[in-house]
Amino acid sequence: TEGKVAKIVAMLESMKPDASAAYIENVDPFLAVEVMARINVQKAAKIWNKMDKKVSARLSELYTGFRSKIEKETPPNAGGAADRAKTLPAPEKG
Repeated sequence: TEGKVAKIVAMLESMKPDASAAYIENVDPFLAVEVMARINVQKAAKIWNKMDKKVSARLSELYTGFRSKIEKETPPNAGGAADRAKTLPAPEKG
């Protein structure tokens, strides 16, 4: 839900990048992407750099698809972040 995402964003922005990365690595990938899309850009960059490289690569793929899909399908100011999360691509098998 929107409230849950907002709480996680606030929590991660108050944590150190190492701790934030450890948290993000262990949540649902789609939730992780939704949260990372809303975190302050400088803080998000520090978190990405602290993550396990395989996890970071996978989340980066999802994040890129997430941002592209939102830009193509969602008019400006339409729906909240929770609504946009429904447009995430399905995870790849393998």
